[in-house]
Amino acid sequence: MTFWRVFLVALAAVVAWKVVAFMASIPARIRAAKDAEAAFNTSMSTVQASMKMIARDTRGEKSRYTSYQALDKVLRPLYTGNGFSLTFDTGDGAPENCVRVLCHVGHKCGHTRTYRADIPADGKGARGGDVMTRTHATGSAFTYGQRYLLKMIFNVAVGADDDGKAAGGEE
Repeated sequence: MTFWRVFLVALAAVVAWKVVAFMASIPARIRAAKDAEAAFNTSMSTVQASMKMIARDTRGEKSRYTSYQALDKVLRPLYTGNGFSLTFDTGDGAPENCVRVLCHVGHKCGHTRTYRADIPADGKGARGGDVMTRTHATGSAFTYGQRYLLKMIFNVAVGADDDGKAAGGEE
């Protein structure tokens, strides 16, 4: 045999061995991913069982709401203590005049879940009039999205819900 033929046969054997090893590792990787997701879900259940209602701490023009800072002060020790980390981002594909806010929730066991909310950023107020610039509206939408994603992810109750009636001028 020539050098190159021996080389190619040896290379084919190494590649075949690596493919077999890779294929054999797939069930273990699938099991590890399922175990990580199960640990994520168990920790999420633990965090949610620890939740208490969070008081509204900020007054808007016509309503009261819970600020991101108030949510964070209560929630961060609970979720970090159970192995979670949060990373906020924006994403593509939001409807026109909206910001797609993303929250990547990672767990110490390796599972990550991404939550999203499309938040209007048109600068319009409750009655449809212009109340802020597009830049301000985008920043406001991102902050609003962070606050609402945090509440949704951990199923947080905040004060009494008036279904937006106070903001719309109803009592």
